Amino acid sequence: MMKKKLLSAILSLTVISLTGTNLAALIYNEENPEVGDGVYDGYDLDCERLTYIYSGGNAVCWHPNKDDNGDWYLDYHSVDLEFVNKTIKVPDSINGKIMHYIVGSSEVKAFDLNPENPYMECVDNVIFSEDKKKLMSYASLNERTEYIIPDGTKIIGEQALFNCENLSQISMPNTVVNIEKGAMWSNDNLRTISFSKNIKVIPDSCFSYCDNLETINIPQNSKLKVIEYDAFYGCNKLSILYLPSFEIEIDRSAFGATYEKTLKTQLKSYVQPQITVSENKLSWEKIPNASYYEIYQKLNSGEYKLLKTTKATACKFTTLKSGKNYTFAVKPVAVIPAANFDKEKDEGVYPETFTIEGTMSEDIVLTGK
Repeated sequence: MMKKKLLSAILSLTVISLTGTNLAALIYNEENPEVGDGVYDGYDLDCERLTYIYSGGNAVCWHPNKDDNGDWYLDYHSVDLEFVNKTIKVPDSINGKIMHYIVGSSEVKAFDLNPENPYMECVDNVIFSEDKKKLMSYASLNERTEYIIPDGTKIIGEQALFNCENLSQISMPNTVVNIEKGAMWSNDNLRTISFSKNIKVIPDSCFSYCDNLETINIPQNSKLKVIEYDAFYGCNKLSILYLPSFEIEIDRSAFGATYEKTLKTQLKSYVQPQITVSENKLSWEKIPNASYYEIYQKLNSGEYKLLKTTKATACKFTTLKSGKNYTFAVKPVAVIPAANFDKEKDEGVYPETFTIEGTMSEDIVLTGK
C-alpha cells in the first residue's frame, strides 16, 4: 500500500557517513543513564546528521527543534521493535534545552513524563499541554480501542493521534475548536469519529489513509465551513458524509483524485426545506447555495418518484384531480465548485464540482381543487 511505503520511508535509515557521530547518544542501552527525572544530561539526542539508526540495539530518537518563537520542542521519531511496547521516558530538557511541548504521536505503549514538568502533562498515556487545552501526543500502541477526548480540550495537535494501532472509535467534546493538519491520519482500525460542533475546518490530511473509517458524526448544528486538501484521501469505506449546510468549501482533492474509490462518498446535508401550502402550490424559502430543488411524489407503494427539478422556490400543480389527495416532498441540492481547482492542470484528475444532497422535506399532502 502507498501508505505503508510512505510510513516506511519516514522510518527508514538514512545511509550516510557515521564519522564523528556519537553512537552512544543515539542508541538506547544499558550504558545510557535512566531518566528518572525526565532530564537527559550529557547525551545529544539530536538526529541532524542521522535520521534513524537501527544497529541491532534500541534506537531511540527524541529530536529537539526550535520554533519561530524560539521555544524548543520534542519531535519523537523512532524506537526499535524491542522497545515500542514498553514505557518511554519523556525528557524535560536535552543538553540544557528546555522542551516546551511535543509534536506528534509516539510509537510506544506508555509515557513516563516527569510529574513536575512545567509545560506538559500526561493523562491516560496522552500528553497534553500543562493547561490540558491542547492534546499533543498519543501513545499509539496503547491497547484501548475507544478514546474519549477529555472535556476542556481545545486543540488536537499536528499528528497527535497518528497511526494509533488499536483505536476504532474517537469522540471529541464540543470544547474542541481546532484540529491541526494530519491529526488522525493513518489509523487503520479507526471506524467511527464523533465531531465537536465547534470545528470550522477539517484540515490538510486529517484522516488520510484511515482505510476502515466508516462513520463521521458531524453534528447538525456544526460550524464546519472548510474541508482541506487530502482530508479524506484513502478513506475507501466512507460511503456517506453528512454536512451541516451547503455553505462549505471543499478542496478539489479532499477525497482524492477521480480514479480513487473515495469519490464514491456521497455528500449529504442536514439542510431541509420547510414547505407551506396554498391551494395547489408548494412554497419554501430559498436555501443558501442551493443550486436547484427536486420535487417528488410519494406513490402508494411508499416510494418517491422524481417529478421535476426547479431553481424556483415554489411549484404549482395544474393537473390534480379535484378532491383527491396527493403526497409530495421537496429535496434541495447544491452543486458547489471545488476549491483550488485549476482547469488546465486538474481537469480529468480532480473533480471540478461537488454535489451535496439535502434532506427531503416532510411529506406534504395536497388535495386537488
